[in-house]
Amino acid sequence: MDIVFLLPDLPLSGAATRTVHLAEHLVTHGHRVECLTFLRTVDASLVLRLRRAGVRVARLTEYSGAKIAMALLFGKRKAILHAAMPTAGVLALSLSSLSRNPVLYSYTNCLHVHRPLVKRSPLDRLKGSLEAFMADRCDVLHAVSDNVSKQILREYPHAAERVRSIRHENTPPASGGPSTRALDELSNRSPRLLCVGRLEPHKRIDDAIRAVAHLRQSHPGVLLTVLGAGPEQTRLASLADELDVAKHVHFAGTSGSPDLFFEWADVLLHPSVFEGYPRVLVEAQAKRVPIVTIDSPYSRYFAASHDAVHVARPLDAQALAERTAEALTRAQSFNRADDLADICAFCDMYADAPRRRRRGVRSLRGALRERRRHSPADPTGSRAFLSGISRQHPQVSVEIPGHCD
Repeated sequence: MDIVFLLPDLPLSGAATRTVHLAEHLVTHGHRVECLTFLRTVDASLVLRLRRAGVRVARLTEYSGAKIAMALLFGKRKAILHAAMPTAGVLALSLSSLSRNPVLYSYTNCLHVHRPLVKRSPLDRLKGSLEAFMADRCDVLHAVSDNVSKQILREYPHAAERVRSIRHENTPPASGGPSTRALDELSNRSPRLLCVGRLEPHKRIDDAIRAVAHLRQSHPGVLLTVLGAGPEQTRLASLADELDVAKHVHFAGTSGSPDLFFEWADVLLHPSVFEGYPRVLVEAQAKRVPIVTIDSPYSRYFAASHDAVHVARPLDAQALAERTAEALTRAQSFNRADDLADICAFCDMYADAPRRRRRGVRSLRGALRERRRHSPADPTGSRAFLSGISRQHPQVSVEIPGHCD
């Protein structure tokens, strides 16, 4: 079977990395895969990786890419068109207008109409409209996770029969998962760094491990706890051995009580190059844990709204280590809240009330500002805050999340 991926560009990002993984997987199953881009941003390392896997990569502005597009347009070649991003979806529908080649549209991120942490610019509204158009016209709708699949089903219920969720299978927790006793044993180390997320390549946990190798020179007792599991765990453990920091890196597996780890940590490291929704950052901010992350639209939002967010250059372990050292220096004057209630309310509203989201997010932000006026040590203020949330938003649950994504 011939499959042609259509992408606006191929940057070193999570969405592009997911596409590369899927293309490699299809090739191993005997399919012929090609990738067409139409913008200038193309990462050489991703192109090399695709070509090594047997995937042909071309630009529409080049002769080879234009030749493939014309063959698809006029029906001289039968293939499945796999488009990611709204502009690529429009191109795929255009190419299939005469040839009637089937179009699969991939939702590689949260729906644009569901993103609470970005401004609603005209471009965002246009992208949201194009995503709705894709849901109406494309033959198959691909969701990169079960959560994204649920968003599509809520927003476009008429497309339910065409939605498919393609994702990695879950990996069992390491050593049966962490315990409170294990945390007590780890508390003897200092400084304590936390990295939360599924162990996937785009999460860039390896940058955090390399940062620890730099930090151990100035902080001999540093300990990085990695909360999560995934296919990269073996490689990351080997990297820690290679850098001689195995004693400074602890793989804790998954946990049903991530709030205990946020309480334990001095700083959260978040080097991920892609986040469908940066829940870990919001949890850390609600828990008043200093954050060290990379330069991205989401991190810039957090950095503008909070002074305990330190932004490093992406894919740069040295810069990550420097920002972490800076965060540790300032951490002593950073006051933490005593519960995760505000982030739980925020996340549950984000999941359960899509059509009232913009109004709800604004009112919740006001409630969060009011919450910060209370002393973290004042239980009456905390209870008053929770009661206020329950009155304003009856559908909101304030329970601690039961997992870490």
